[in-house]
Amino acid sequence: METHHHIYQVVKREVDKWNPYGLLPEAPCDEFDEESRVLAGKLKPNSSLEEIAKAVSAVFSASFEPQSFTVDNCMDVARRIKEGLNCDKE
Repeated sequence: METHHHIYQVVKREVDKWNPYGLLPEAPCDEFDEESRVLAGKLKPNSSLEEIAKAVSAVFSASFEPQSFTVDNCMDVARRIKEGLNCDKE
């Protein structure tokens, strides 16, 4: 359970910074909680960049406009999530 909580913290932090809809200067702190929880549940500490980008795309496409959340459009946030997960291994 510790690992899942840690993955959630990384995902939540990066998704909130990403703020895909540009809500005001920053999204309300609970704006993407559900998407972050679902996304964290799909990831493992060793998920590849491609796996993370596909998961971000799937989760946000299900919640919002699919055309806005292609795998390519989700690559930057996926990269930051991957870096966050890797950083914490060291």
